[in-house]
Amino acid sequence: MAPATAKKPRKKNAPDKPMPEWLFPDDDKNPEWDQAVNFLQHKTVSAPLKPPPPALLLTLVGAFLTSYGFDSTSRIYTTQLSSRKKLDDWKPVLGEKLPKGFPDLVKVFKDWYKEYQERVHLDESSSDETTGDDGAKASASDSSSSISSSDSSPETSSSSSDFSTRSHTAGVPLSPSKRKRSASPPAPQPAVKKTRTPFQRVPKDTKVDAKLSSNAYVSHEYGDRAHQDLSVTRGKGFTKEKNRKKRGSYRGGAIGVGGGKGIKFED
Repeated sequence: MAPATAKKPRKKNAPDKPMPEWLFPDDDKNPEWDQAVNFLQHKTVSAPLKPPPPALLLTLVGAFLTSYGFDSTSRIYTTQLSSRKKLDDWKPVLGEKLPKGFPDLVKVFKDWYKEYQERVHLDESSSDETTGDDGAKASASDSSSSISSSDSSPETSSSSSDFSTRSHTAGVPLSPSKRKRSASPPAPQPAVKKTRTPFQRVPKDTKVDAKLSSNAYVSHEYGDRAHQDLSVTRGKGFTKEKNRKKRGSYRGGAIGVGGGKGIKFED
């Protein structure tokens, strides 16, 4: 017997070959390395790529959740803050107490909302003043033009004075209470209903041969028995009776071989 040849062991690990430089370049040659690492770090802790909020604001939110009984939400909030510590720019302080006399989150929101309402009211009043100044300038220009026209034409002084008074009163802006309202839009008129005609494959005015004008059954010996049984059925009953007659046990009448049953179409 021939001696058994020893099998060469398979190499489990790949041979030590130098990796190409373009695959793993140095940090100095790869400016996007830091951006990729930063993105992956934020992705692992489900943090958006935004600058972190102030640490005092994070403490204020945690105190609000605890004081109002959001216990489960507060635990989740604390867990997420602890995971954000892995990031370099996030430095939350867990369990930190607010400074003495520092307002809570509700008080801070109320103060901010009050200032916001005052700022909005101030902006609205300033916009109303600007519209009033524009109206006054327009009225002054109209009055000056009316005076010059009255001096140049004494015969039409009465008509020009009436025109100047009308233009002067038209240029003065009305107060909000006396401001004229625009006319209400006209009521929409009801849409006219269109008469719908049912679909007809063959128009009514089409001339049809008298032999083809009716789909009534024309008696003949072979189909009389089937017509007698199937004409009284509808729907599933018709399908059931038809399938029964398709079997080999059904026999119709005699098949007529005489002519005269066809219809000749004349072009």
